[in-house]
Amino acid sequence: MSLVIKILIICASLLLSAALFIAAVSLWVGFSHQDREGFWVPLLAGCLLVALAVLLYIRLLRALLKAMNRSDILRS
Repeated sequence: MSLVIKILIICASLLLSAALFIAAVSLWVGFSHQDREGFWVPLLAGCLLVALAVLLYIRLLRALLKAMNRSDILRS
């Protein structure tokens, strides 16, 4: 059971890194086009994506680590 949870943590980390990459690209586009109208939209989208991705990753990681530390997962 522990191996499955570790694989889930690795998959969640890969998804977090992909989301952070997309957010970084969005922030880069916003900062590089400050002379245009609406440059704040990719900046806002990038910041919100970073906040949401990190928040969901932390919540998932806590839940998975809590499940891994439980000794009675299959014993009920």
